[in-house]
Amino acid sequence: MEKKINSLCLAGMIIALVSFFIDFVGLVSATGLVLSIVGLTQVKGKDDSKSRTFAIVGIICAGIELVLKIIQLFGLFAISLY
Repeated sequence: MEKKINSLCLAGMIIALVSFFIDFVGLVSATGLVLSIVGLTQVKGKDDSKSRTFAIVGIICAGIELVLKIIQLFGLFAISLY
């Protein structure tokens, strides 16, 4: 019998991956990060390794995208000062 995948973990990973292509001031990647973290806290035990993996991938992707978005916004702000 196969366990069900936590929907928050899966949704967080998908939204985090989509945020690399479509993002509005980091809101999409922040949503993916929050969903992945909440999903990871709901995963119980070692039996649900797929959900845990999806959540961790979502957290990593969303974190990378947020850092890139912050760098981009600082760059735009610095350009606008000149």
